[in-house]
Amino acid sequence: EYNYIPGSLVSRVSLSLNNIVGSNFPISIAGGKPPALTRMLSLGAYTVFPGWEFIDNVHVLFDLAEFGLGGESDPHLGARGGSVWKHVNFGAEFPLFDGGWVIPRLGFYRGAISAGLGFDLRMLKLEFATYAEEMASAPGRLPNRRFQLTLALGDSGEHIPPIVPVVPKPAK
Repeated sequence: EYNYIPGSLVSRVSLSLNNIVGSNFPISIAGGKPPALTRMLSLGAYTVFPGWEFIDNVHVLFDLAEFGLGGESDPHLGARGGSVWKHVNFGAEFPLFDGGWVIPRLGFYRGAISAGLGFDLRMLKLEFATYAEEMASAPGRLPNRRFQLTLALGDSGEHIPPIVPVVPKPAK
């Protein structure tokens, strides 16, 4: 965890390579040849900024997701392609009130606006989200709006406190 961005409390960067082998499953040819796996590369970044007033912290995320590196090339069989905007995702969440028990979220997912609202009430977590899956090769042409509702019951353990800046002690 490093502070790559001035004013941030913590920053993280990740690189992910998926399906490196890109197997075409040569053992399971019995009912016809299955599609090969698509090799993919994703790059992500996460930064936390200090909050203000009743906002604990501001969490900002950005990623360039699922760029094809070979393997399966047919988009009907799982290959990723189309506009670069179908690979760009970013968003922010703003935990509100003491302990961040109300969490509004706003973002951009594969060319469309996404939004959500979460409630973390210790023994109950309720999450609502909406996003669009683009069914065409370019964003905005054939969006399919999705809605998700998640309810989790039970004690999830200690609530994660907001990240606070570490202030160095003055030298004596």
